[in-house]
Amino acid sequence: MGRSRTIIHEYKYANREAVVLDTVEGFEVDLYRNEYLIETRKLYEYSQYYAESFAENWVLKVFS
Repeated sequence: MGRSRTIIHEYKYANREAVVLDTVEGFEVDLYRNEYLIETRKLYEYSQYYAESFAENWVLKVFS
């Protein structure tokens, strides 16, 4: 049985996209560049606000 992931928010800018997901463990953010999944960041100990800020920072190239 697969784990459940619910999309909370999606951010897109230029060639970057970030998808904030709610899971049983907590929040995760899928990071995409040029439509390829680069990484899934597990932010289980953080709030939804933090996960959304993290996602926005990814698409705005605050970090690589």
